[in-house]
Formats: sequence, structure tokens, C-alpha cells
Amino acid sequence: ALQGWRKLSPVRSRTPVAYPIVALIITELLHRQQLLMGLWILLAHGAYLRPSECMNLRRKNLVPPHQGVSRAWCILVAASEAQLETKTGDSDVGVIWDAPYLSWFTEAIKFLHQGEKEGKIWDFTYLELTNMVQVVVKSLGVSFVPYQCRHSGPSWDRVKGYRTLQEIQKRGRWKASRSVNRYEKAGKLLAEYMDLPANLRTRAEQAVQELPGLVRERLKRHS
Repeated sequence: ALQGWRKLSPVRSRTPVAYPIVALIITELLHRQQLLMGLWILLAHGAYLRPSECMNLRRKNLVPPHQGVSRAWCILVAASEAQLETKTGDSDVGVIWDAPYLSWFTEAIKFLHQGEKEGKIWDFTYLELTNMVQVVVKSLGVSFVPYQCRHSGPSWDRVKGYRTLQEIQKRGRWKASRSVNRYEKAGKLLAEYMDLPANLRTRAEQAVQELPGLVRERLKRHS
């Protein structure tokens, strides 16, 4: 299975992508009526999820906040009752949804949580997601594959000063600090973003502003 993920995640996938570009890609997915695919990317980006971790999520793995215990949603990664493990052999790893620039996304998490709790969240395969994303990025003139969420989330948090390297390591479930260095590349992210055409950066930054409202609109249509 791991080899299958790797075939869909070329070496280029280790290059982080700035959040405005991610937002632009998601916006285009929503315009193509691909709400769940857009939510997949946002969830994986904000929680530093590996493709298999995100694809294997069931509704009950999105744990709502509870008064007196937690004020934030928690994503339960690699649930032991499903006999799942992370790449490093861990199970039942909780990721708190506290990305400061994605606080509005809790409405989408509530939406994904609705329904039969044993059911899978996504109605598509990773191959289908990858193929649709390639159609979108080709139309936009950018490079991106879904696996880059695993690299882009940490790098964006670092370049914006949202988290320390130690906090990024814990959130990403990396055992060694050198593993974080492979994934968190804030300088690379910034350099590549600034190399993009100015008009593309402008469109991407507009997408950041428009995305919360666009997601809410699509959620209402599906509720």
C-alpha cells in the first residue's frame, strides 16, 4: 500500500506550496462542484496528514469539542480499532484543530462529521483525487499534488510564525527533528511563491479571502 501512495507522490511532492496557492486550487475545485475534494485538501493541509491517514478517516474519527475537556475539534489519526498505524507505527494519535488561519473550517468539520459514524468520510479514491487535482492545476498553471499538504502545512505554519519547530514536530507525528527538517521548508516555500507571476499571486491572495465564504455557501447547498 505504501508503494502505491509513493507512485502517486513524485519527488516534486516534497516541495511545499504556499497556502494562497492551496486556497486557489481549492476554490477552483469548488467551482467544479468538487466540495469533498476541496475539504480533503484543507483538512490534510491544516493537520499535516499523510494521504493514507486522511483517506482512512471515518466520521467518528472527527471528535467534537466537549465542555470542560476541549474547546477544539480533534482528528483521531490511525484508529487502533480499525487496526491502523501511522508510518512510524503509532495508533490513536490526536491532532487538535487549532490552525489559526483555518479557524473557520470547523463548520466544514461539523459537516464531515454528520451521518453514520462508522462510515468513511470521502466518496472518492486517492487516484480520483489526484487526477482531478491535476486537471485543476493544469488549468491554473501551477504545480501541486495532494501529498504536498504534508509538507505545505508545516512550512506555512513556520513561515507565518504560528508554531515553533518543536510544535510542528509534535503535530506532524515525527519521531526525530531531522525528519521535520525534511518536511518543514519555510524558506523554500517563500522563495517559490515569490517566483510566481504577480497576477497569479494576486489571484491566490484573493482566493484566501473568498474561500471561507465559498465553502460556507457550498456547505449550505449540501446540508
